Amino acid sequence: MILPNDRLPLYRCRRALPWLAALTACVLISPGPARAADAPFLQQPDFDPPPKGIFFSVTFSTDGKQVALAREEKSVSVHDWPSGKKRVVLSGHGARVWTGAFSPDGKLLASCTGEYAQPLVPGEVKLWDLATGKETATLNGHKGLVFGVTFSPDGKLLLSTSWDGTVKVWDVATGKEKATLAEHKQAVRMAVYAPDGKTFATAGFDGTVRFWDAATFKLQRTIEAHARGTQCVAFSPDGKLLATCDRPGGQQPPPGEIKLWDADSGKELTKLTGNKGHVLWVDFSLDGATLATGGGDLAQYGEVQLFEVCSGQRRANLEGHKEWVECVRFAPGGRSLVSCGGFTSKTLGEVRVWKLDELARPKEALTAKGAEKLWEALADKDAAKAYQAVLSLGGQPNVAVPLLKEKLQPAVAVDVKKIERLIADLDSDKFKVWQGAAQELEKLGDGAEPALRQALKTTSSADLKLRISVVLRRLTVPLSGPESLRMMRAVEVLEQACTPEARKLLEGLAKGALEARLTRQARAALQRIDQRDRKRP
Repeated sequence: MILPNDRLPLYRCRRALPWLAALTACVLISPGPARAADAPFLQQPDFDPPPKGIFFSVTFSTDGKQVALAREEKSVSVHDWPSGKKRVVLSGHGARVWTGAFSPDGKLLASCTGEYAQPLVPGEVKLWDLATGKETATLNGHKGLVFGVTFSPDGKLLLSTSWDGTVKVWDVATGKEKATLAEHKQAVRMAVYAPDGKTFATAGFDGTVRFWDAATFKLQRTIEAHARGTQCVAFSPDGKLLATCDRPGGQQPPPGEIKLWDADSGKELTKLTGNKGHVLWVDFSLDGATLATGGGDLAQYGEVQLFEVCSGQRRANLEGHKEWVECVRFAPGGRSLVSCGGFTSKTLGEVRVWKLDELARPKEALTAKGAEKLWEALADKDAAKAYQAVLSLGGQPNVAVPLLKEKLQPAVAVDVKKIERLIADLDSDKFKVWQGAAQELEKLGDGAEPALRQALKTTSSADLKLRISVVLRRLTVPLSGPESLRMMRAVEVLEQACTPEARKLLEGLAKGALEARLTRQARAALQRIDQRDRKRP
């Protein structure tokens, strides 16, 4: 059901009820001081014109040369990246702009509007020619505010999502509506295409994530994601994982809820914890290793968190926003993160650019002994400590790559008899024997999984069942086994280093046994490096 105006979540009606933020500020608990140890170097472009209100979203063009800021002052500003130099301000909307989306070729921009205090007033969808700054079309049809717009990978279609509970599919060339998808029971917050372009997912305030065939627009399946509504959805770069967060609103207090899902099966893998406030946006890094989240608590504070995807643990806490964060996006190249937001009329909207490389501490030259310690830290269960090791090693490849070359070997084909012996040792009464077998099985990774699952079904030994279950848990997301984590983080170091030597090592690892996680991760890293190389001028 769609809420009438008198049932709107009051926390969003900041212009209609300016006294509410002040009252709330008196009763909410302060989040405490920012953690200076977590604050990275801030590289702040001058985004002209200066904001008069909230920034609702930040979006990059496919080639990474442009960035668009959706503004409360009824406009979208387009800038060069990374300088921040103004290209054009697209004005002419009748309400605040929620989203700006570039066409794949970077020639068009779509934008959408609506007022949260009047959600049943039809919002606008406009198309703009970026070369001239002129509006080319207004797409009418929604019966409520329009939250999001996104182009199809080929640029021929545009999806728009609205408070009216529908997703509309538009023909970009003609401006005509091709389809209306009305299966959501409440407002639809956003739509995102899967990396392969064959499907897209929509997030609704009815708590669901719905998957659609991109060619036929037919509903494929539905995930019941969040009881209090789904705010945001994002695919990992390889399309295998999905991240979602719940909708803030009503009488529900923070913190917000973040979940990771298997995109194919719809199985919930884990919940990410560590936020103090609500969560409004999630975004995967280009290598899929990190999930950034943005949110906060009204006018009290904003927060940006970095989570390690493979373990589900928090990597870093980037504090500094005065009010909550509406959107976070990894910048082209993956070395920076952009966050934007705002809340009250008395505080101007903020855009911050976080230089993630500067999170590494200390910055003195890395010795061989120091690198060895960082190698050990790559296996640490503390994701924040391990992230420091990833950044430090990745930032000094002249020392890190020779070390990893010594430590890493391509995965070998599965030796069935060896796995059988290790599983037998796993049932030993001697701690050193079964513990050593568990470590070896974990190193074998996915190649050992079928045999472990079969043994779990057939054994009558309670001890063996327990130990097999522990090993299997270490092999699945979220990973908890130190060797599994270290391999994932080591590949991340090599991709971050991206030197010829690092690439050569990745190429060697990519030739390992096909079933091994290390092999797959090395291959994926090489593909991403090749894609980035092709995009460079």
